[in-house]
Amino acid sequence: LRLVDTYVLMEEYDRAVETAEEAKEAVSAEDRQEFDDIILKWENVIEYTWVTEPEIEAENITFIQAGDSEDFSLNEREKQRDSDYAVIVRDGLLGLIRSDGTIAAETEYTSIIVFSDGKYLMTRNEPKYESSMNAEWTSYFFDEETGEVTIAEGLGGGFDLGGMYYYCGGLHNVNEAYTYLEDMGYRFSEPDTAIPVQRSDELFGGTGNYRDWLSGNYAVYNDGTLTTDFIYEECGSESGGLIAAKMDGKWGYITVDGTVIIPFEYDPSWQLYDGWGMKECCYAASEGFIPLVKDGVWEMRDTAGNVVIPGGVFDAICPVYNGKCWVQKDGKWGVVRLGPEISGPEEESEDATDDSGTEPKTEKSEEELRAILGESSSDQILSFEYDDYDGDGFSEAFAVTSPAGYDSQGSCTDAGVWYITSDGNCTRLREGAIVSGYQEKLTTGGREFLVLRISQDGSESMCYVFGVRDGETYEPQVSGQYNDFTTAKYDDYTYVGVKSDSRSTESKEFVFDSDSGEFVER
Repeated sequence: LRLVDTYVLMEEYDRAVETAEEAKEAVSAEDRQEFDDIILKWENVIEYTWVTEPEIEAENITFIQAGDSEDFSLNEREKQRDSDYAVIVRDGLLGLIRSDGTIAAETEYTSIIVFSDGKYLMTRNEPKYESSMNAEWTSYFFDEETGEVTIAEGLGGGFDLGGMYYYCGGLHNVNEAYTYLEDMGYRFSEPDTAIPVQRSDELFGGTGNYRDWLSGNYAVYNDGTLTTDFIYEECGSESGGLIAAKMDGKWGYITVDGTVIIPFEYDPSWQLYDGWGMKECCYAASEGFIPLVKDGVWEMRDTAGNVVIPGGVFDAICPVYNGKCWVQKDGKWGVVRLGPEISGPEEESEDATDDSGTEPKTEKSEEELRAILGESSSDQILSFEYDDYDGDGFSEAFAVTSPAGYDSQGSCTDAGVWYITSDGNCTRLREGAIVSGYQEKLTTGGREFLVLRISQDGSESMCYVFGVRDGETYEPQVSGQYNDFTTAKYDDYTYVGVKSDSRSTESKEFVFDSDSGEFVER
């Protein structure tokens, strides 16, 4: 046991488990339980490597609320936004920071909230004179796509088409009370995902702030019915199949049918500011992981309930995004990547070899790979997607070529689909195909996938999913099986495959399994 404890202190958890397994075989059956407990506790601990060293001083690093009111109900927005931009807190003021440690917006704001998809609304602590407006100004936008901070003007009042669902003899939305919203396009519809709801004895009348209208416990509503009783004091929004819930003053995590995955013994891990006020709640699951805190000690578990980062390794832990998360160590903040260490690109040299005598892997720029493809195909390059698809530190590319451009229907004929390795080897994956202009990037578990809608040899158009594993391209089993395959509207880590014909439409939900590299049905 002393040796096990030593390995745990050294954070060599795999050796601690190996030692416990060996010791277990050397003791009597009645003494094995202690070693079984050790193995169970440490066998799922995950490796991590620093990608941004813990050198950043801040009172806190956190995330803003997900969604915007036009697209999502309040029931679906009680979780953090999945983004490379985090909120950094210094001297009580807020700013924005990227995962590489660079500041995107200085810490000079009192509030930062989501305004619309990809755009934040920020309020300065002190007005700033803007010559273009000839006035002192406090409201600014931040655009995730451009990384720019711009003046926010003409905000006005928008329409909250998402509203809030509640239960009164059945599911209702507060927006049913506002008849004028029908002219804005509002129609009651069932939610696309499981949601927490509160109960009311009467329908909402349309007066006052609906956020303050209801009190009392929550239940979970899913697929047209209540799946739990009204037993939860508070609830977050569904993410990754789990919902943060509070009972007897403590937080845990449940499935959409109420099965407890993380026991109700944790404290709030997140302060959510929704533009109306601050509330203490818990981060939602992201990419299969959940940061937790109890009595000031932080840990991380996976969505099966296994400990993956033991308590006390870090001072604080943030949610995972793109395989990485912010953590605090010895009072300073940095970013770790979960999983084995990834080797980055090395400089090329004529005689460079590794220990086995083979040349090390190299990487070419996007312009170089595009030029190499131009030498391999005389067709036009209509699409060229350069990215690190398998998260190994080297970027590859997928491309679509065609003798002509896209037609009036947004498709190209006699098209080729290509994969270009990081060192410039070109492979044609499809030829003579019809490829639509539609494409989507899926980001999950630190990997990227490209989705293209392709028809070939007179077949119907299907979504084909292309990824990279160990530098080589592959297609997961869902590829070519669905007319549509896309990220769910309600959850960035759930994927929906839709197959339809003239008689029916079939829809299935998937999550990504990083071990197999497959999208598996939920």
